[in-house]
Amino acid sequence: MQTFNPLIRELIAISGAIVFLSGCGESIDARQTQVVNGLIYKRNATDPFTGTLKNYQGMARYATGCEEPTEVPVKDGLFDGKITCTTQGRKSAELAFNEGKKHGDWRVFNDRGEVYIQ
Repeated sequence: MQTFNPLIRELIAISGAIVFLSGCGESIDARQTQVVNGLIYKRNATDPFTGTLKNYQGMARYATGCEEPTEVPVKDGLFDGKITCTTQGRKSAELAFNEGKKHGDWRVFNDRGEVYIQ
């Protein structure tokens, strides 16, 4: 009977944990959500959504350069994390939220990729 080297066993365990944890956040299209009392819910769900909204089209109300659909991280029904907006395939803005509130520096980029609003 063949036994595994302890290092190989540890690497297999770590790899399994990474695969398991990466599946914790669901990724859904923004059209599958609804906002109730200021929190984002997956339609017909009873708990606020945690995961990634794909094709979210509402970032333009927060920053110039976010007119195209983008992916938005959400935790417990609120924007939470870094958001990168693109326009015609180029990065046009970087925003960050923490528990639904503006967090850190927000940057808007010009056509040459230079920061022009911070």
